[in-house]
Amino acid sequence: MSIQRMLALLVALGLSAPAFAEPAANQSGLMSHPCLLVNTDGLAALRTKAADASVNRFGFKTAEVWAAIKANADRLASLPAYRYQVNCPGENHVTLDVFDYTLSDQMPPRHDKSPAYPPWTAMFQEREDSITTRLVHFSFAYLVTSERKYADKAKEIALHLAHWGQWTDPSYGRGRLKCCLDTGHCLYAMAMCYDWCYDRLSDAERYKCARRLPPRAFCPPWPESTSIPPTPTAMQ
Repeated sequence: MSIQRMLALLVALGLSAPAFAEPAANQSGLMSHPCLLVNTDGLAALRTKAADASVNRFGFKTAEVWAAIKANADRLASLPAYRYQVNCPGENHVTLDVFDYTLSDQMPPRHDKSPAYPPWTAMFQEREDSITTRLVHFSFAYLVTSERKYADKAKEIALHLAHWGQWTDPSYGRGRLKCCLDTGHCLYAMAMCYDWCYDRLSDAERYKCARRLPPRAFCPPWPESTSIPPTPTAMQ
């Protein structure tokens, strides 16, 4: 529900203020952050909406939406490093692989005996707790509050992901897929972190994150496909 809550808050904001990213400000070569879903001009209005306890025309209070997002961000921040464990099943309830991973600079382990089972999907879906659930909550919480603790949590996750050689399960589909649902979920969460926490990233950290985004965003799903991604140096 994390993305739905955030979009509800942003939609309410967009209908009452020029807060959404405008082409004139963000698609003409003028680089500024934030620019993803909300821009600098809209930050004050976003924060006002986050404190607005009145019932809007849609029948909900944006302050309550924000309170739920922040409470979840605080809950996630109190947890230990993200870990996902699952027994990858085969026919007749046989366990083919034991998948056990704690988020780090190292990619998750392979599960080549169970190539049809998607543990990476679970790690990157909007669940009660997942890599992307944490990354989006921390990034958005920083955007609204400017509290460094949220940016630090988001940055920690983003820099781990920036070390991975790819953002899709190398065992799923016997390694033939070059991108999948996990890639898409990771991409938008990383992009949100990069944009919303931009001022908390050093130049070196920005480069580490930015160099991963274009190749993943334009990655052909099949090895026989071709694409020409933009160069990482073009990102700011």
